[in-house]
Amino acid sequence: MKSIRLPLREQFAALLTKLVAAVGEAPDLHADYGRWQLYRVAARDKCLHGVLLEVVEEEPDRVLARAVVVYMLEVVSPDEHPRWIERLQEDEREFAERRSTEWRVLLRAREEALCREEVEAGLDGWTDWLQLRISPYVEAEARAMIEERGRTTRIRQLAKAPANRDEPPKGPS
Repeated sequence: MKSIRLPLREQFAALLTKLVAAVGEAPDLHADYGRWQLYRVAARDKCLHGVLLEVVEEEPDRVLARAVVVYMLEVVSPDEHPRWIERLQEDEREFAERRSTEWRVLLRAREEALCREEVEAGLDGWTDWLQLRISPYVEAEARAMIEERGRTTRIRQLAKAPANRDEPPKGPS
């Protein structure tokens, strides 16, 4: 396969070339949406995670680099989260760190290891993202708390609905 020639640093172009060769797709790599498409496809292959880690450091669009890290937090185990977050510059880490913390809370809820007291203590500080996802996994008392104090109407309505643990909330999040 030919090397990708973009007005980008040589190391970054080499990483993109590896990803394109591995996934067999060549979206418009000049555009952030094309690279995002490539990164999401590559994220499905654990063998490419090392290349994606390098991409995070080299990606010139730092918003896209942060998006890759946050996306990967859903793909990898919580033990691997710091490895991804550390690839961001220090001033870029805050959102990813928060999402990692909230993933851990959600995973504990899914394991039925989150008690009502923890929901009560954390609810007001949780982002909409977590509030939207957690109610199917908590006990009835905690779900009633979310129904009453959830930040948005949608969150409160989801808490009222019967728990469906298999489906994430529909729509933008």
